[in-house]
Amino acid sequence: MDELAQKKILFVITKSNWGGAQKYVYDLATNLPSSYECAVALGGNGLLKKRLEEKGIGVVSIPYLERDISLLKEMRAFYFLFQFLRKNSYDIVHVNSSKAGGLGALVARLCGVKKIIFTAHGWPFYEDRNVFSRTSIKLLSWLTILFSHFTITVCDRDYHAFNKWPFVKGKIVRIYNGILDSAEIEEKLSLNISRPIVATVAELHPNKGLRFLIEAMKDIPASLIIIGEGQERKYLERLAKELGLSDRIYFFGFIENPSNIMDRFDVFVLPSIKEGLPFVILEVGIRGLPVVATRIGGIPEIITDQKSGLLIEPKNSIEIARVVNLLLNDAALRQTYSSALAEVINKKFNFARMLQETATVYER
Repeated sequence: MDELAQKKILFVITKSNWGGAQKYVYDLATNLPSSYECAVALGGNGLLKKRLEEKGIGVVSIPYLERDISLLKEMRAFYFLFQFLRKNSYDIVHVNSSKAGGLGALVARLCGVKKIIFTAHGWPFYEDRNVFSRTSIKLLSWLTILFSHFTITVCDRDYHAFNKWPFVKGKIVRIYNGILDSAEIEEKLSLNISRPIVATVAELHPNKGLRFLIEAMKDIPASLIIIGEGQERKYLERLAKELGLSDRIYFFGFIENPSNIMDRFDVFVLPSIKEGLPFVILEVGIRGLPVVATRIGGIPEIITDQKSGLLIEPKNSIEIARVVNLLLNDAALRQTYSSALAEVINKKFNFARMLQETATVYER
C-alpha cells in the first residue's frame, strides 16, 4: 500500500441524515487504511456529521446544500465548494448521491482534481416523475458520469442503465455494498407488542412505498413496527388511523442500530418504489430475518424469489398481504428463506470485498 501513502480523499454527500448512502460514506471514511486521509463535505447537521466527528474524521458543512431543488441555493453551494477546493488540495474527490454528485464532480473538474469518483446510490430517474423530468435527470446523470473519472454503481441494473451510452466505456464499475460483521452489543428494546410482528426500516419518504404496506396491514393479522423518520410520518400516521389500524401499527422513529433488535420480529418488508442496493436488507438478512421486498433496483441481485426471500411488484398492497401471510403461516418456509439469504450475504456482500474493490478504483 506504499503507493497510497498520504493520499487525501474528500467525500461529498448531499444530506447528513442517516440512510444507505450516508452509511456507505461513513463506513469507507472510517475503515480505509491509515494511508488515506479522509474528510467529508456534506449538507446539514445530522447524525452522519455527529458520528464522523466522534471518529475524528474532518467534516465540512456546505451551506445551502439540500435535496430539494433551488437555483439560488445550488449556486451558493457551488461557490462554497469551489472556494473550498481551490484552497484545499485533495488527490481524490468521491461524490455521492445525485445532487452532490453533479455539483461536486463539476466543481472538482474545474478545480483540477486528478481523480473524481462518483457513486450512484440508485438513479433518480427511476422515481415516479413525468417523461420530461425523467429524461432531463437521465441526461444530467450522464453528464455527472462524464465529469467523473470513474462511476461506481451498487447494482447491475444501475450499471446497465448507462454502460452503452457514448463516452462512458470503461468508466463505470459495479461494486456491491458490503456490511461490517459487527460484534456490537446493545441493550435490547422492551417490546410489549402482540405477535406476530412485521417490521420495516426506512426513511419515511414517498420512494419507500410505506403507504402500501400500511394498506396491506388491513389483511394481515399482525402488528407492524415502522423504524425511521422522514417527511411522510404525519401522513402515514393519519393513514393508519383512517384505516383503523393505529392499535397495530407502531412508529418507533429513528433507531441508530435497528438490525440489533431484528430477532424480535417475524417478517421484514421493504415495499420501496425506488432503490439502489439497500443496506437494510443486508443488515436484517444477515441476522436471520425472512424478507419480502419489491422487485426493483438491485434487490433481485440480493434476493432470489422463492429461494432466499419473496419478491413482489411495487405499489401492490394486495400482493404484500398475500406473501406476508404466506410467511407468517409457515415457520419452516421462513427458516428456509432466512438461512439462504444469510448465506448469500455472507458470500457476496461482505465489507472487506467492497473496501478492496473501492480502493482499487481509487488507484486506477
